[in-house]
Amino acid sequence: LPADAVPETPPGGVTPEADALAALVVQLRIPDAPEWRAIEAEHPRWRALLCVHGEQRKTAVTGSSTGVISAELIELTIRSTAADAGHLPPITRRLPNGLLVKSIKAMAGALFRVEPTKQILLYSRPEAHKNDIPEVLDDDLKRLCDFGVVSGGTIIVEEATDE
Repeated sequence: LPADAVPETPPGGVTPEADALAALVVQLRIPDAPEWRAIEAEHPRWRALLCVHGEQRKTAVTGSSTGVISAELIELTIRSTAADAGHLPPITRRLPNGLLVKSIKAMAGALFRVEPTKQILLYSRPEAHKNDIPEVLDDDLKRLCDFGVVSGGTIIVEEATDE
């Protein structure tokens, strides 16, 4: 579908009432092509469902991977700047993009011997320049994808100082 084909969903994600839904269905800008008419003939409610649930896209699996999980894995480098772990080399891991930040902290705690409650995680994008400020991953209950973490990036583990 074209990017502007589906009208904006109502605020709060609330399912619209019948009149509002009918108005949204009328606003759909679907190409007038035989393929679309065939979809409409086979699935008469698809326009209403599209307005209520939005467009559902599947991501393509690339490379030699065959599973859904492997399509969601991202390669990240994890390194520590903590004093006790300064001698340890950076570690590269393939991790699910839906992994919680608290899970990264637990992993970093085991790898770099820094207690998870004293960790500050920073994320540096792969295309970041030397002087760019890394983004703080400050919510333990958010997933990596919620912070926009992409493959090739670096997670820096710092030890919080007691003040």
